[in-house]
Parts: sequence; C-alpha cells; structure tokens
Amino acid sequence: MPHVYHASYAQNLKTIETRKSTHGMPWVYAMSKPEHALIFLGSGGDFVNQVVFFNGQPRIIERFQNSLEYGAKNKKGSVYTLDGTDFKSGMTSFKPELVCEHNCEALEEIKIDDVLKRLLDLEKEGLITIYRYPNAPEGFPKDKSDLIERAVMWSKQFPVADILRDVEKYHPDILEEVKRRISLK
Repeated sequence: MPHVYHASYAQNLKTIETRKSTHGMPWVYAMSKPEHALIFLGSGGDFVNQVVFFNGQPRIIERFQNSLEYGAKNKKGSVYTLDGTDFKSGMTSFKPELVCEHNCEALEEIKIDDVLKRLLDLEKEGLITIYRYPNAPEGFPKDKSDLIERAVMWSKQFPVADILRDVEKYHPDILEEVKRRISLK
C-alpha cells in the first residue's frame, strides 16, 4: 500500500513517533484512508465514542448522550500521510488497523480545524455512519457488557485507578460491576 494515514491532535508534526497503546507494543498506528484515520480524532476512546467497522464502512457509536460533541466539539487535529511500505495488517484484533514498528516521516498534513464539523460532513457524504445514543447497530450490546469487559481487560495493562476513574466519569452505572469483576481477577 503506497500511503497510509495517521490522525493526531498534535499539528505540524514532521515525524510520527511510535507509542505504546493497549497492545503494549511501540507502534505507529495508521489506517488505509484519511477519513478512517480522522474518525479517531473524534472518538475520545471506547468509553466515549466507539469506532467499529462493518463491511469496510466506519461507524461511530455514541456511548452516552451527546458523546460525539463531547469527544469532537472545538477539537483540532491533523491527518498525516505516511509511506505505507513498512505497515503491517493483522497485528491487532482491530482488522482495519495498520501498524509500523518505527517512527515515520510525515509526507503531508491535512489540518482539521473543527473535528466535529468534519465528522458530520463525512456522515453527509456517506463515508461514515454515526449512531446517536441510545441507537446502535444491530447486535451491539445495549447493556454495556462490552464496556465492562474492556475495563476488566485494560485493568490488567493499565493502572486500575485510571480505569475506574474513566468508568466512574463516563459510565457510573457500571462502576460497581467493574469493581466487582476486577477484584475477582
């Protein structure tokens, strides 16, 4: 693949550096299309807006009322074009995600002055689908069991206090169950 795309809230970068994420590996993360990378600028993480792909189409699912605005309103960022030569697929459980094991030179930068506006434009253009809370795609758990599982899984990789803080902030209704499940592990 000749080019891949990386999104960052940091603008004017010349080099995209590797970072450890939930996978525990120092990688540069990228997507195959610029609009696919851009959706991560508005996510705010899985506890806020969850990003999924269905038949190659990106979908943003609000996890609470107005979470898209919370995650994207008045936010700026950039989508960087990178040389795709050394990027690999299949390294994470998120199939559309591509990773590279070394820092990458930014070949081009697309500045986004208003992430929310651009996401809404992408929705109008039919390039992404946004599910406003409480709507969700068919088969998506309505009981937040997926968030409970994520919190438990992440508590093994990150400080438990950080995970519990985020759960309490965004989903206080599942806090006791997350605490119970973490203490059982």
